[in-house]
Amino acid sequence: MDAVNGQTVGALADALLQSSGIVSAGPAHLLMALAGILLSVLGLRGWAPLFLIPAGIGTVLANFPSAGIAEPGTIFYYLYFMFIHTGLLPLLLVFALGWHTDFGPLVAHPRLAVIGAAAQTGLVAGIVGALACKFLPVEAVFIDLNEAAAVGLATGADGALAAYASAKLADHLVEVVTLSAYLYMAVSDRLAGPVVRLLCPRGELHVEMEPVPAVSLRSRLAFPVGLLALSVLFVPASAPLMGMFALGNLLKEIKGLNVKMPRVADVAAVLLGLTVGIRLDSDYVFSLQALAVFFAGLVAVLAAIVCGVLVGKVFHRVSGGHFNPAVGAACLPSMGHAASSAVKACGEQSIYPYAAGANAAGTIGWILSAGILLALL
Repeated sequence: MDAVNGQTVGALADALLQSSGIVSAGPAHLLMALAGILLSVLGLRGWAPLFLIPAGIGTVLANFPSAGIAEPGTIFYYLYFMFIHTGLLPLLLVFALGWHTDFGPLVAHPRLAVIGAAAQTGLVAGIVGALACKFLPVEAVFIDLNEAAAVGLATGADGALAAYASAKLADHLVEVVTLSAYLYMAVSDRLAGPVVRLLCPRGELHVEMEPVPAVSLRSRLAFPVGLLALSVLFVPASAPLMGMFALGNLLKEIKGLNVKMPRVADVAAVLLGLTVGIRLDSDYVFSLQALAVFFAGLVAVLAAIVCGVLVGKVFHRVSGGHFNPAVGAACLPSMGHAASSAVKACGEQSIYPYAAGANAAGTIGWILSAGILLALL
């Protein structure tokens, strides 16, 4: 009897051991767990913390062997379809982006739109770079134009725009593209300074710019309404993104409503990060092709900032030395962080309104570009 009980206990212990993560753990699980820890550490150091910290935690949770957290039928499995595939979380974040955007400087100085247009070189460079990766001497991951377009849109350094567009263009790359966009956002903040100081002499960076003329409330309200109407008319596919972007800005400008920025945007960023982290696949993350495309996108981000600064230098010359070219470094959407990065790059606080205008122009350009790609592909 004791022998039978011993065998039963032994069998149960063996079954428990076999079902644990100790036996089923492999190198891929360990590498992904380490990647998740790295993402969380970057978030704790100020790199898009609301996204990267939950993304890192999600990556670690999903790579506990045999846990099955992301398996079909679990709540985390359905989070993607409820929140990202439908566009809910990205659109909420675009709404928040509109809330934080100031169209006043762009309305007062329409020439800033040229800087936003220059940023689209990053989109083109990202698409070309992603397509070029299929010529690597290994099996390609990003082989068609839809996938390359999703990667190109990530170079705008705006995770919300990248998540929304990639879910439509290349659903299987949403996690990689969204994570890349947030990493580009953190990196672009740190690239702006070196690029500006490399391309501009000190004399240009110390140019103090005149205050932006006051823009009436009527103009501030008319601009997003007109922008939305024209966007829907000429680029209908951009309507969801531009609609939420314009709505967020309108609600901010209507002073009589006395509304405050809802914290739902922060919750949306956390849920987006958690969902992306849980769905990250080691087959993509640690492939040579994915790494090559990530660095191709990084080069594209750099190209966009360089083009923006070069346009700023043209404005500096045309204006007779009264335009600070560091404004051009704010050309990427970057969830509104680009304007602050431009100010840090030159140390001249007076350029902030102009940088905010260039940032608004870049965001508008990126939304329209996303709409065009969604319509064509």
